[in-house]
Formats: sequence, structure tokens, C-alpha cells
Amino acid sequence: MGEGGIDAQLLFEMMRRQSRLGPSASARDLVRAIEETIGDGLIEARQGGAKRVRLAMRDGSIAVEPAG
Repeated sequence: MGEGGIDAQLLFEMMRRQSRLGPSASARDLVRAIEETIGDGLIEARQGGAKRVRLAMRDGSIAVEPAG
């Protein structure tokens, strides 16, 4: 994982999900799905004082973790 980056496994999973949506799926659909998945975690991190977060796959789910 790159510094302050996104876990490569997470990117792979998001690409896999997009391919399952079919040919009519757009990049906007993928962004919307990611936002829905991490929204609560981002709010919690912000409330906890985090200035930066890291996205990673944990036990098959996307996790939002404070970074730095």
C-alpha cells in the first residue's frame, strides 16, 4: 500500500464490482458505490479528529482507518 494511498486489494475489488454491474455501469456509478460504502467511516474518522484516512480491505469489507 502506498503512503496515504488506497490498498491495491481494495482497488481490485472495486474494479471487480464495477464489472459485475455490466456494460451500462459508468465510473460515476462506481464512485457512488464507494461513497455509500465508506461514508459512515469517513464521518466517524472526522469526528475522531482524523485529518487523513487510509482505505483498506479488512475481512472482505472496506475499512476506513485514520492515517498519519
